[in-house]
Amino acid sequence: MNYLKNKSFKLIIKTAVSRTDTSAILLNLNSGSYYELNDVAHLIVQNLNNSISFKDIKEIVIESFDIEEDKCEKDILSFLQNLIERDFLEVL
Repeated sequence: MNYLKNKSFKLIIKTAVSRTDTSAILLNLNSGSYYELNDVAHLIVQNLNNSISFKDIKEIVIESFDIEEDKCEKDILSFLQNLIERDFLEVL
C-alpha cells in the first residue's frame, strides 16, 4: 500500500454521496455497491471530486481531526485501498 503515498486520486465519475444524521453513504451508480462513511472518510471523499494527492489528503485530515500522523497515514492508506478495490476510486 505504500506505493499509494506517491499517487493522486479521484472518485470515479458515477458516484454519489448521501449524508444521514450519523454517517454518510458513498454509492457507485454503475454497480449499485455502497460504502458507509464515518466523519473522517466523508471529509476525504468530499475532497476526492477533483484530483488530490495523498499528501494533501493527509494534511486535510490532520488539520481537521486530532490524530497522530503515523496513525492517520495508515488509516488513509487502508481507506483508499478499500475504495480502489471496490471500484470507487481512480489512481492517477
